Amino acid sequence: MPRTAASRITRRSLAVCLAAALVPCPPARAAERGWLHAHAPSSGSSIFVASCADDGGPETLRAAVAASASGDTVDLTKLTCSTITLVSGQIEVHVDDLTINGPGENALTIDGNYNGRVFHHDGVGTLALSGLTITHGIADSAALNPDSSRAAYGGCILSDHGSNSTGVSFYGSVSLTDVTLADCEAIAVPQGIAYFVASGGGVHAQAELTVVRSTISGNRASSANFRALGGGLYSHYGTITLTDSNVVNNRVEAFYPVVAYVPNSAGGGGLATYHGVDISGSIIAHNSAGCDSRTQFCRAAFGGGMRVSGALEISASAIYDNKAEAQGSLQDAIANGGGCYAVYGDIHVVDTTISANHLRGNAAERRGGGLFTAGGFAPDEDVVIAGSTLDNNSADKGGGLFDKAGRLNIVDSTISGNNADTAGGAVYTLGSPYGAHPWKLSSSTIARNSAGSGGGVVDNHDPDLGASVFQSAIVADNINNLTGGPYDADVGSAYTGATIAGANNLIVAANGIALPPDTLAAAPLLGPLQNNGGLTNTHALLAGSPAINAGNNVENLDFDQRGEGFARIVGAAADIGAFEAQTDDIVFQNGFE
Repeated sequence: MPRTAASRITRRSLAVCLAAALVPCPPARAAERGWLHAHAPSSGSSIFVASCADDGGPETLRAAVAASASGDTVDLTKLTCSTITLVSGQIEVHVDDLTINGPGENALTIDGNYNGRVFHHDGVGTLALSGLTITHGIADSAALNPDSSRAAYGGCILSDHGSNSTGVSFYGSVSLTDVTLADCEAIAVPQGIAYFVASGGGVHAQAELTVVRSTISGNRASSANFRALGGGLYSHYGTITLTDSNVVNNRVEAFYPVVAYVPNSAGGGGLATYHGVDISGSIIAHNSAGCDSRTQFCRAAFGGGMRVSGALEISASAIYDNKAEAQGSLQDAIANGGGCYAVYGDIHVVDTTISANHLRGNAAERRGGGLFTAGGFAPDEDVVIAGSTLDNNSADKGGGLFDKAGRLNIVDSTISGNNADTAGGAVYTLGSPYGAHPWKLSSSTIARNSAGSGGGVVDNHDPDLGASVFQSAIVADNINNLTGGPYDADVGSAYTGATIAGANNLIVAANGIALPPDTLAAAPLLGPLQNNGGLTNTHALLAGSPAINAGNNVENLDFDQRGEGFARIVGAAADIGAFEAQTDDIVFQNGFE
């Protein structure tokens, strides 16, 4: 059932456990890109591997891959050993489509022995791996290109490209199902004065990268002097599709050992792509982007959890405890998007938790502790947050969310407990030369955030382009940590005469903002942020809250933020905010059931 007709976002019947194993979810559908699929894979035969050695023998994994044709399956399920340790460097895959099936990720490990990558695929189809642990691969630019060390792609797995008889290039894809990919490294080391690129500490795929029921952990992409992307996963021309998977404890680094004026950057501690991401039922946590521990100088860090260019779709997932850090010296540093940095496409975040992500370092610009978005570079690009919670994130501006010129629409969501050193503890919206759209806030709760000034919402889009619209929203109990700042605690704007349109809101502190005439200004009486049912934490309305039966449902929502089983309208009218008190709710004044 649709949350809102305007957002074109529908609730998926998915469940996610943030502390234990994930419940299986329907696979996400990758974007159709005909130019990435230049051929149809053929059905092939199975080649069984009988030896656990890497000694050049005829029954080894290396020999089986060398003997394969496109469409074949290399079968490792009969092996009784626990580890294949590579001693002759990476295994070359020169066919278009190849499947390698293992007995299970806890049963068999392919260990690269830090003697090069594990797999290099240069076909134009898909290298599909399942039922394996893949570890200890390394792409070291000095070893790969000793005469002109410039790049290191894919620490454990690289799928780059091939060309047909006419010389037209096509690109390779990677699929991981029931795989653990751990402790792999892509390192672009300094050799002389040059630019060095590292991408895909775990996997670099030129085309599509599909990950299902897998764990990507402990991988690193590190660059001297220029750019590093995707500590765990990187796709250059394709979409990354992540389903029921964990991307944890990966890092991406860029630092200054040689030429301090080069504008280096690190993006996507967990994953990075230039062509969109589709994530469902997954966890992205404990990843980092920015400075290496060996130096205090790195210019820019984008997306501690992930850096995404292109469309971003996230549902029933969690992004937490990621960080982006930058330390400036000869140049001003930038660190944006502690949890996620997403630009140049529609951004849809549904039924998802973004929590405890942070921006660190002395960067002059630290924006979007939870989420940095800049989706509105074209007229039809939207930023939609639906059924989600952003909590306990921190930044200099936009502790929960910093939106730059996107068509922002927050519906059925909670933003709570975030902090900004300067302004916009919960949300900071900003215009740009690309546009400065008014935004919408509906049936949502923004509470208990803090900042130096503007603890709740700072709305700095140009009011000449129209008023932002708040419908049935709570913006209250937010805090200014400093006195005499330019913004009031709940809603503020740098523009004189800024106006909020809409109806049925509860907004307490918004000095200088013209609010709808029916706006309530009483304390909302909220319970603590906790699990009140559904996929995400919410603030319950305590008994006697003025928000009960005082809202509207102009978005025609079926459910409150918690989803199915929690009707949006119970009683005479909808409640204000993300939470709808149900007939069987027994909520005491102390906030506990």
